[in-house]
Amino acid sequence: MNENCFVARATIGAFCAIGARTAINPFNHPVSWLSIHEFQYHPRSFDWVPEYCDFERLERTPDMFRHVTIGNDVWTGHNVNILPGVSVGDGAVIGAGSVVTKDVPPFAIVAGAPAQLRRMRFPEPTIERLLRLKWWELELSELSGLPFRDIDRCLDCIEEIRQRGPREPA
Repeated sequence: MNENCFVARATIGAFCAIGARTAINPFNHPVSWLSIHEFQYHPRSFDWVPEYCDFERLERTPDMFRHVTIGNDVWTGHNVNILPGVSVGDGAVIGAGSVVTKDVPPFAIVAGAPAQLRRMRFPEPTIERLLRLKWWELELSELSGLPFRDIDRCLDCIEEIRQRGPREPA
């Protein structure tokens, strides 16, 4: 994760690359209330103001706390915003400056404001294989020496590793 990122109420998988100034699940203000300002609901924001001590604060609504899920092996460029409730699938790529308002499928490349599908990283059979093999669950030592630049050969090797089963501890 790069510098100046904001993350709230989110689960982030393994082997993710989060660009600088990325905001994951920024807080949503209540646009249908009298005001969008937090004086209506945030208990500690104005404790120093005498008039606020007895102020009746409203409960936040569930839509203010929707969780974000980011899969494994996800790359977000710099200055990305991922809004509340979004799920980003394994292997997805989010272009710099994007605003993600909807779920992103596994191994999709999205970009824009709002983010839109540009293309898939791999053909569907390769994506199915990647999702089945879940290479990100392997030990780093098991990944050493794999032919990373040749996706099909690499997946063949991972298939063999999975068939062998986990290595015994040394």
